[in-house]
Amino acid sequence: MNITKQYPPKEVCKLLALSYRQLEYWVLIGVVKPRLEPHGKKKYQKFSHEDLRFLKEVKTLTDEGYLVSRAAEKVRKLRRQKNGDQVHKENMKENKGFQPPRMSQGPL
Repeated sequence: MNITKQYPPKEVCKLLALSYRQLEYWVLIGVVKPRLEPHGKKKYQKFSHEDLRFLKEVKTLTDEGYLVSRAAEKVRKLRRQKNGDQVHKENMKENKGFQPPRMSQGPL
């Protein structure tokens, strides 16, 4: 069982130096989607460690002057590229030494 720490909004705000209102706005516009943890009739937002890393990157860009939507878009794009590069490297390792079949040079 893989148990990872989940962070409540107050702790996220403290760790990233965000206001609660700013974090709620980012959730509202879809920058990040926290997990909803039910407790009776109430549901509490919980953020994963990966959410924190993502929000930290977005915050860094917004501090540099990016609009939050553009910052989130850029971070997602960079992560997709990084993941794509990682998949490509793994595929290259798996296919190490693979030689595609040669085509015969005979008459057509």
